[in-house]
Amino acid sequence: MESLSWMAIVPGNADQTSLFSLPRVWSEIVALLQIWLCQLEQRLVISKILHRKHEEHIRKEFEHIVGELSSLRHQNVLEVIGVCYGGILTSCIHEFIKDDLSHYLRDLNIQLSYRSELLLSVCTQIAAGMSYLESRNFVHGNLSASSCLVAGDGTIKLTNFNIASELDLNDESDATLGRIRWMSWEAAIEKRMTTKGDVWSFGVTMWEILNGCGQQPYRMLTDSDVYKNLLFIQRHGTLKFCLERPEFSSANFYEEFIVQCWARDPEQRPSFHSLHRRLQNVTCVQMSEGC
Repeated sequence: MESLSWMAIVPGNADQTSLFSLPRVWSEIVALLQIWLCQLEQRLVISKILHRKHEEHIRKEFEHIVGELSSLRHQNVLEVIGVCYGGILTSCIHEFIKDDLSHYLRDLNIQLSYRSELLLSVCTQIAAGMSYLESRNFVHGNLSASSCLVAGDGTIKLTNFNIASELDLNDESDATLGRIRWMSWEAAIEKRMTTKGDVWSFGVTMWEILNGCGQQPYRMLTDSDVYKNLLFIQRHGTLKFCLERPEFSSANFYEEFIVQCWARDPEQRPSFHSLHRRLQNVTCVQMSEGC
């Protein structure tokens, strides 16, 4: 089994370093990043690796982003275990969680009476994590159900931050990658990645969740058609084709939470702080009605 020994800087204690070996279990390449599934002591971890052969500005930007990720501490954000600097590689290491939210909800077998309560909890947890990122001025840039993980206790963890895009490593267009279905018009057309763009993506993600992740957003449209739809709202102020009300959503919830995230003016979209607080209120009402 192939392995490497690195010097690790443990987040929260930058002075503490230790040399350890990471045996590789599995790997793939995403853009110019190597993704390794490794064995660390008695647990599996994911290591995202950038080879130092890349241009200096890319390496420095990667190290900057990894440094920011290692400072994040929230129960709904996947925690960085260590940042490794050694030899020709720089790596960000975090815990391995098998289930992503999209597959988890599609495979879930749960009584209908409990489904809406669970889906609302999922939306609230994502809003909590995104509210924390918002408070840190950290843009996720890649929010969707598949970029959230489900821990063994049911806790939702945000992950798959848009590192490759930040480093300008993608050779393919966003439309080709399919991400455009979750992107705000300003992100897709003007390449402006902001927290308000994340709010737009959260609206699409709530739509996914409240359909049990059983449908692709804009399933009747090609990626090119979705891009044209975003051009339409940029020019005319409204979407020509809007995602319909999800299966497990009331009309009021759809209008007051989901549709508001798709306002043409980014400043007219709600903040994650507001979304989280309001979702908590809905949860409290739902619980009181169930008693």
